[in-house]
Amino acid sequence: MKLLCLSNGHGEDAIALRILKSLQTHPAQPKLAALPIVGEGLAYREAGIPIAGAVETDALWRIHSHG
Repeated sequence: MKLLCLSNGHGEDAIALRILKSLQTHPAQPKLAALPIVGEGLAYREAGIPIAGAVETDALWRIHSHG
């Protein structure tokens, strides 16, 4: 099984990371990946969770969201 976790900022990253870490210890561990919509996904990277796709830095996010 594969599981892609989408998150929308630091708070959701923290919640998702707790769930993903728990899944990493499950006997039938799914293949995990994350896609942070906002931010770089540093928490996922530090936990060894692969990032699926490209992420935007905060600077790029500000440029795109404020024109």
